[in-house]
Amino acid sequence: MDKETLIKLAQPASTLLLAVSILLIPLIARAKSVTLSDAITQTAGMGYVLKVYDVNSCKY
Repeated sequence: MDKETLIKLAQPASTLLLAVSILLIPLIARAKSVTLSDAITQTAGMGYVLKVYDVNSCKY
């Protein structure tokens, strides 16, 4: 494909991806957040390592 064809296809493709992302917002908003205790319960005995990162700590 030449550059002109790619540019002609890029606009509809980007519009389609934008539409899909807008349609998925309600699904993403209803996603269940996992608490630390849920994660420990779900991974207990399965050999997984649970890593906890402190990302909102205040460092003075």
